[in-house]
Amino acid sequence: MVNLSWDVDSFEEMLARRVEGYLQTSGQKFIGSGENARNSEYISLLFENPVAWGGAGLRPMHVALHTISRHRPRWLVEICKLAAIKANEARREKITLEDVLGQMDEFGQRRIEDTIAEFKSQCPQIESLIVGFADQPERFTTDELLRTIKNRVQPGALAKIEGVIGTPSAKEIAHFLYSIGFLSARRDMQSGEYEHISFDKRPNLLRSESNVDEGVSWEIHPVFRRTLRLKNVESKSEKIRAQRSGKRKS
Repeated sequence: MVNLSWDVDSFEEMLARRVEGYLQTSGQKFIGSGENARNSEYISLLFENPVAWGGAGLRPMHVALHTISRHRPRWLVEICKLAAIKANEARREKITLEDVLGQMDEFGQRRIEDTIAEFKSQCPQIESLIVGFADQPERFTTDELLRTIKNRVQPGALAKIEGVIGTPSAKEIAHFLYSIGFLSARRDMQSGEYEHISFDKRPNLLRSESNVDEGVSWEIHPVFRRTLRLKNVESKSEKIRAQRSGKRKS
């Protein structure tokens, strides 16, 4: 299978080049402050930048778009077009993160359809597996994930997965969903920061019997969350920041 995933720096470059192309087509000229900041400056001409993203303060817009589009250039182009229409309707000069997130119902449904079409040959029941997570939390411990699959997802799917002999276990289903990007691993740091770990980086997660997850938790990718009506889960980093700032939970 061809790898359709781009890294975050490539995404920044591509987004900046599309803005540059738009300016050239519309007869506008822009002279940036220097080569090092050139991409960011181009992006900032048409997009709110930076934005509040991921519970980690302000991040560049291209980082948020990289996550939302699941690192796929075609998805990036589509969500930007939808967000641009929204920004134009609201008479905003720049595309905001609100414009992007406001398209997630329609965009997320299309991405579910894309995912089903792409991986149905590996698991004919993939739609049932995905829909089985509707109205569930967006983040799980490994035990919670496997329990949800066993009690809620698995009974309604009766899944068959390519390469798995017989009826797949909850762990094998979880590994399949991780491998196709529906789930991503998340490692929380003591500092309150966190990192996402993709299947490409750690394909052996959910494989070992002795150390099944290496201490990570699991998130359903943001692109699917609104369509599946997932319940928001406060992250550890948010709790730590709230404690440090003296906030109290109501």
